[in-house]
Amino acid sequence: MPESFEDKMKKNDDEKRSPDESKDENNRSEIRIKGLLEKQSNLEKELEDERKARKELEFKNEFSQSLSSFPDAKDHENDVKEKVSKGYSIRAAILETLDEKGKLGSKNDSQSDHRPSPYAGMGGSADTPPPSTEKKDPKTMTQAERRAALIEAAKNGEWGIQ
Repeated sequence: MPESFEDKMKKNDDEKRSPDESKDENNRSEIRIKGLLEKQSNLEKELEDERKARKELEFKNEFSQSLSSFPDAKDHENDVKEKVSKGYSIRAAILETLDEKGKLGSKNDSQSDHRPSPYAGMGGSADTPPPSTEKKDPKTMTQAERRAALIEAAKNGEWGIQ
C-alpha cells in the first residue's frame, strides 16, 4: 500500500528532529500532564471542602430551627452532629441524644396536668365517646359535632353536591 502524504510528512518531521528535541518535547509533555493532574486534585479538594462547608451550614440551620422545640439539645450539638453524619435526621438525632442523656422529658412535661378522659371508665381500649343515637339540634352542637354530622350525612348521601 502506498504511503499517504501525511505519513510522508510525519516521517520527514521525525527525521529532522534531533534526539534532544524529542526528549525535551517528552519532558514538556510530562511536566504539563503532572501540572494538569495536580490542578485536578486541587479542584477535587476544593469541591470536597465546599461540600463539607455546605453540609455544615445546612446542619447549623436545621439544628438552630430545632432548638425552639428542644432547647436542651444546644448542650449536645456534637453528639447530634455525629448521629446526623451516620444518617439520622436532625429531629431523630436530637431525640435519640436527649433520650440517651435523660433529658428528653422536660420539667413542663412531667408537671403538666394530665386530665383523664371522661370516657376512660367505660371499658374498651379506645378513648372515644360512645355513639349517640339521639339527633341534636345544630345550635346546641359544638363545631366538632357539627363537622362530624356533616361528614356522616355526606357519606350517607343525605347531604352534599349532587
